[in-house]
Amino acid sequence: MVDFTIGEVPEHFNYPWYLTLKTKKYQKHVINLRWIDYPGGTGDMCKSLRTGKTDIAVVLTEGIIKDIIEENPSKNNSNICQYSLKRGIHVSATSIFTKISELKDKRIAISKFDSGSHLMAIVNAYNQGWNINTLKFILVKNLEGGINAIQNNEADYFLWEHFTTKPIIEKNVFRRFGNCPFSMALFCHCS
Repeated sequence: MVDFTIGEVPEHFNYPWYLTLKTKKYQKHVINLRWIDYPGGTGDMCKSLRTGKTDIAVVLTEGIIKDIIEENPSKNNSNICQYSLKRGIHVSATSIFTKISELKDKRIAISKFDSGSHLMAIVNAYNQGWNINTLKFILVKNLEGGINAIQNNEADYFLWEHFTTKPIIEKNVFRRFGNCPFSMALFCHCS
């Protein structure tokens, strides 16, 4: 039996992994696959690949590329998404903001530095033509922290995966008025 540990964020697009793990599809191929959730996202998964805690991670492409530049020895095995995913740009449902341009120089909730929420906020700012050196980041740890920061007016906006935030929008907690595309790729730890 070959042992592998895979790390990923607990979001909807990983449901096929859960199904195949639950039905033990890998064992008939003599593979023991163990799953670790990383609610902290890209930064945590890059660290786990770097240290060998996980063997495989489905990670935000921009995040792992940045970490590889900083000498993470991981290698790309395949691109998971043929098409870009969407990172929603969210504000409080009661926010005065109505368009992306109004968010220039406002406070951005991010789970942590080098996370998907951090890197995609930079990509969004770049796409808008804003000076990325003046961005104001508020560390919130995870999605729940982002919700709290937006509701408590500690941050003005938050970039998180489009469909994961759909229930939050339906509960009238967030309002989404834009998206920033991103992609995922399968990377593995190489020693």
